Amino acid sequence: MAMVTGYGSTSPPRRRSKNFTPQSQTVKRCFSSVQVLIQMGFSKERAEKAVAATGNGTAQEAAQWLLNHANDPLLDDQSPREYVLLMCPTGSVLQEIEQFYAHAADMIKDWDAAACRAAPHIPLTGFFPVRHAHVALLHDALRRVVDAADPTTRMHLEHAIPDSIVGLAVADGDATRLCELAASFAGDLAAAGIQVAPSEDIARRRPPRIALARNFAAHQRPTLERLCRRVDVGGASGTAWDVRLYSRDAGFSGCEAHRVAHNYEPVYDDELQLTIDDYVYVAAGALAASEDGWVSATSWRTGVRGMTPGNFLQRAPETCVWRLHRSYPVARVVVEAVNGVQGAPAAARRRLYVMRHGERVDFTFGGDWWIETCFDAAGNYVRVDANLPRALPRRRGGPHDYDRDAPLTEIGLTQARLVGDSLRFGGGTVAHAYVSPSLRCVQTADALLRALGVRDRVPLRVEPALFEWMGWYKARRATFMTPAEFADAGYNVDVAYCALVDERQLATAETLADYYARSERATRHAVAHAAAEGAGGDVLLVAHAASLEVNTRGLLGLQPRTYSALSRIMNGTPYCSLAALEEGSSASAAWSLVQPPCMPVTHMSNPEFDWTVLK
Repeated sequence: MAMVTGYGSTSPPRRRSKNFTPQSQTVKRCFSSVQVLIQMGFSKERAEKAVAATGNGTAQEAAQWLLNHANDPLLDDQSPREYVLLMCPTGSVLQEIEQFYAHAADMIKDWDAAACRAAPHIPLTGFFPVRHAHVALLHDALRRVVDAADPTTRMHLEHAIPDSIVGLAVADGDATRLCELAASFAGDLAAAGIQVAPSEDIARRRPPRIALARNFAAHQRPTLERLCRRVDVGGASGTAWDVRLYSRDAGFSGCEAHRVAHNYEPVYDDELQLTIDDYVYVAAGALAASEDGWVSATSWRTGVRGMTPGNFLQRAPETCVWRLHRSYPVARVVVEAVNGVQGAPAAARRRLYVMRHGERVDFTFGGDWWIETCFDAAGNYVRVDANLPRALPRRRGGPHDYDRDAPLTEIGLTQARLVGDSLRFGGGTVAHAYVSPSLRCVQTADALLRALGVRDRVPLRVEPALFEWMGWYKARRATFMTPAEFADAGYNVDVAYCALVDERQLATAETLADYYARSERATRHAVAHAAAEGAGGDVLLVAHAASLEVNTRGLLGLQPRTYSALSRIMNGTPYCSLAALEEGSSASAAWSLVQPPCMPVTHMSNPEFDWTVLK
């Protein structure tokens, strides 16, 4: 192998073998999640199983799954997972279905809404087993099928209410397209030796359906029918769809899924520890047949089995314990009726991006440690780690103003730039930017806009209403920099912007419901303020981990979540996560979640190296 002796050196000509091809010239520098896990010391079989069980997740997610399943008696069982291909409605129809479930739960008190409220979908295939090592074949096949499909195809739904089901069916003229898509997927995999059967509806040539309710009592049917007919299925403009690949643990395919409603610490060795919002598998009918209210259950999160008090559980749809592997848009509404004339091109829909800030210094180095270590007695900043900021603005209250208002690390700035680069590559733009008053949020937005190439012409509007829940700041409030101080520090901040809320109005007595309401007002204010400028364009909000939930929930027409549910979403929202919403076709139409036009930023943690261990 040639050796490089300096930055300007070149290697000598390499003698190529007779079998050399241009493809063999490429050196693969990216390691797969399985390869990373093997390097961490996990066996190949466990690594492949963990990656499959996390939906082809990152190495960090798969490693966490393995740690969670350390006491799983079936950890080394290599039984294949089962996979299924689904068509899932998105946009306004999905919101209509959510409203159906909400109204049904309110109007039919004895209806088990939680058990029926599965993610709306139409099965394209039945469940089929695939070995962990071959999951990538499914992903590649689905990608090829989606690339060959026409993304502008319109799909239409009709109300379908046969004897045993209340739901929505694909119109006859569009059902053929679903059959073709399922057949293409199955045919692609057949060449790799993976057998995939079509769904029951497709196999029997019945109109594919979304089942909104099944197995209901006779007295519940009239109300369910009435609510189903109120679902607006999109009319002539059709429905937007995603095709999604899910998997489930085949060993529990016949079990009921239950959500843990209350924490429980075991009293006896044979009992299962319960963590709120985890899910457990229970044998079908076991809870109803139990004489004392206790059942044997298996934790979805850990794989551990034990006796469980049934009154600590709530029935859940089985889709809650499925894993999403891939999701692609395959039918988008691109033709609208304009002035009653069908076929006129639809105007571009405005988008709203909600983003979490990048990696913060205090969570990386410890809040007390970095302030005590990095500032001398005169308050001068001293950098002691390459991931600490290169420079910091002086604060009115001295270094301790950073205690509740930490800056980004250098990695945090890099994360924001990577998202900006990816957004630009994906065709995304930002014309208006609103930020939480936290320094880390201002820095994140500044780095993203710089990478987008619009930093100088898109000023930041500092909006205190975008700050996170004040319930986390009861002991001590955060001290923020003013817009003028941000501008003096070199950030392109609009000092003339009139914020919805003054930071002094943020009350520490704020309830979670108040936080949701404030966040919705902030979002609607930002969207309206941007529209009032008359320049059009997409809107960016940069705030906190919870913001991707609380600042979008109201626009989606959904109810606030419980604190435990919000916490679970926050735990799955890494630094610089970005959510995208698209505005409806009319002022009254709800916004809808859409796939962000950028790639995620995935990396592993990198703790400090203690060189003294080499002594």
